[in-house]
Amino acid sequence: RIVGSSYFDYGILVLIFISSIVLAMETPLIDPNGKMAKVLYYIDVVTTGFFVLEIILKMFAYGIICNGPKSYLRSYGNIADVIIIIICVRILSLFYRLYLWACQV
Repeated sequence: RIVGSSYFDYGILVLIFISSIVLAMETPLIDPNGKMAKVLYYIDVVTTGFFVLEIILKMFAYGIICNGPKSYLRSYGNIADVIIIIICVRILSLFYRLYLWACQV
């Protein structure tokens, strides 16, 4: 019920909007050690976490692939979402490892 509600869809749209604004604000001119870069990074982590939660909830609600035509991974749009989120999580983990490495130097 939660996944099929219009509030859930509107919430995801708000997260997409916030994520887009953060993406537009990230420029090479921002000091990577500054407060703004850290705030943008944490907002990116939180929004990506909510997108991962969205995928997990929809997979539980609709089934992954074998629950008929409404299964989550039977839609090319959902497959693209999963691929994008996997890439985002991988990039965020890489940035985090680089941050930890820079703190040790």
